[in-house]
Amino acid sequence: MSREDYIARAFSDHLGDTNVYRRISQFEAYDCQIQLARKLESLLKEWGDDKLISPVELWFLQTSIDKYKDKPTRFRLTIKVHKQPWKTRPIVCCAGTMLNGFSRWIDYWLQRLKPFIPSFIKNSEQLINDLQSLGELPPGALLFKADAESMYTNIDTEHAIAVINHWLDNLSSKSQLPKGFPLQPLIQALEIVMRNNVFEFGDTRYLQLMDTAMGTSVACMYATIYFAIHEIETLIPTFGHNLFFIRRYIDDLIGIWVVRNPSITWEGFSTSLNSFGLLHWEIDEPSSSTDYLDLTITIKDRRIITRTYQKEMNLHQYLPPHSSHPLSTLRGMIYSLMRTYFKQNTLEQDYISTVTLMFHHLLARGWDRYTLKDTILAADVKLQQLDQQVNPLENQAIAAPRPPRESVFFHLPYHPHDIPRRRI
Repeated sequence: MSREDYIARAFSDHLGDTNVYRRISQFEAYDCQIQLARKLESLLKEWGDDKLISPVELWFLQTSIDKYKDKPTRFRLTIKVHKQPWKTRPIVCCAGTMLNGFSRWIDYWLQRLKPFIPSFIKNSEQLINDLQSLGELPPGALLFKADAESMYTNIDTEHAIAVINHWLDNLSSKSQLPKGFPLQPLIQALEIVMRNNVFEFGDTRYLQLMDTAMGTSVACMYATIYFAIHEIETLIPTFGHNLFFIRRYIDDLIGIWVVRNPSITWEGFSTSLNSFGLLHWEIDEPSSSTDYLDLTITIKDRRIITRTYQKEMNLHQYLPPHSSHPLSTLRGMIYSLMRTYFKQNTLEQDYISTVTLMFHHLLARGWDRYTLKDTILAADVKLQQLDQQVNPLENQAIAAPRPPRESVFFHLPYHPHDIPRRRI
């Protein structure tokens, strides 16, 4: 893609939408930053005086202002080459900026509310564990999935702040919030983060007017909690008889539908799923098999069977042998991948097939065939041994915890011609 096409698509696909972005001058952007810093410092003084946050949190947030109040946020694009026709994804880099310090602080506290989100999953491994715990499924059980269209840019800020505030107040009234949870400061900071996303693209400056503030650390938990409120208050209570199972990874939802109450219809559930704020979900019809995250999940004989799913456009760009990494890096990479495949594949032949594909991809990257064979066989032996243990950690010695200041790490850059670490 040429530079001209890249810039043109940035404006035509995203920045040209005046409902979402407003172009401002460089002076306005600088003034917004200064005014925001003053407002945040005023809030910090108020929170500190009222002892609403701890001294450590106060120091962290004040440091974010002192170090980064002049650093701008930057906008760029990535290309969705797997789409036909290809599309662009907007990316805003907020790392190391004043507002993202507050966003990281908010994210820290919201992460602690995950136990109150029944549909939350961290990754596909947790999903497998949840599915395996179901045991034998009821007759007629079918899988379905749904994908939110541009979730971040379709969360109305007014609606989201209101429902999240109400949800947090409800948890607070039941004394369910974690100890020390800064309810009032968090809501104030969350609103500031979502309403003051100013960024630059080349020599232009923009203010995001609506939707989730792009690039902020809290964006994932903000979006996760936002729709979880609809699940908790509407979807599960209303459709729970037929909604046998539901899990969601941000904007990707998966569930199991069982018709146990004919009066609760699939059409009604689909309508309700799309009746929260501005979000719209692409919903697949229930079936016996579906691809979700990096899994293919199938119901067979009322049991869940999973196997590894890899997209056709996956380039498998593993580290090549000339990358000047120690051999232990290859061993660690192969073991971690095989551990994932061992967990993901219910049937042994699927596990063997996936590992064989990995072997050929690594071979194509230039690795030695015999090194790969020995490393893969050693990793498989270890995985098989761990699988035979009831508790894989029970036979491992547990070292006593060390005082924080006792450990000293001496790290040297690796070079393939250096003296081996064991001889130093």
